[in-house]
Amino acid sequence: MGIHYESGLHPEIFEWMRFGERRANDIAVGPEGSVWIVGVDPRPGGYEVARWTGLRWQEFDGVGAAVVEVAPSGDAWLITDSGELLEPVDGGWATCPTPAPVRDVTIGPLDGGVWIATAPVDDRPGQALRRVGSDWVEGYGTAVHVPWQWDIVGVNHDDENHNDPYEGAAPVNPIAIAAMADGLPFVVNEDGSMLRKAVDNDGWLVVPEEPAYDIAISGDGVVWIVGRDERDGGHGPFRFYHGTDWHASEGAVVRIAVGPDGLPWAVDDEGAIHRQHVRL
Repeated sequence: MGIHYESGLHPEIFEWMRFGERRANDIAVGPEGSVWIVGVDPRPGGYEVARWTGLRWQEFDGVGAAVVEVAPSGDAWLITDSGELLEPVDGGWATCPTPAPVRDVTIGPLDGGVWIATAPVDDRPGQALRRVGSDWVEGYGTAVHVPWQWDIVGVNHDDENHNDPYEGAAPVNPIAIAAMADGLPFVVNEDGSMLRKAVDNDGWLVVPEEPAYDIAISGDGVVWIVGRDERDGGHGPFRFYHGTDWHASEGAVVRIAVGPDGLPWAVDDEGAIHRQHVRL
């Protein structure tokens, strides 16, 4: 996967390492550090679901999924290959009704708020929706209070086009969604463009352009995406740099997750699981 260097007062070398021999179609890391995968062995609903115990992968019987996301509690939310959303209940999973098939789900690391990206149905485009009670709503723009030690990444404040909500802008057929610590999400549209939910209103901010397929955000606000450049093994991973630009990283991935330390986990196009660390 390769290495890359960060310069400065304390230069660091970041390196990708293969994480065991297990293969996966999707990976997620919770704010508390738990790691879950959707594997490659077929099951009703998708593929097997497993959690890393620190020593081995623990599989869960009776469930299959295509997408996995981790709540602050360390429990996993799942999406089946038909777009059914499964929420964790009493050590297992139960169907969570949604207005349309679901493509992706994210849970706010502080408030536990649930957002989904839905697929288009008939003449209705897909949307980014938040669960409020038993309903799914589009216009929910109030951020939660964030303690000072949590770093919330905004968008480019030097460019008014990226600082104010765009009138009428909203996700259209989103394919990926990830929530910041304040509970408000970044969304990736089908065309690769990205939007960030605005604070205290129903608008959306346009994120500086770097076409993406997938997105993940650590609890303290480190944003990573899977880009759309072609590389041997997948696409390039990019990190959002100070809310103004995208920093290209070495490696090639198709799915990405971020640990509480801000470093990414990823899956390549052969299903190999990789983890980035700082070389000492």
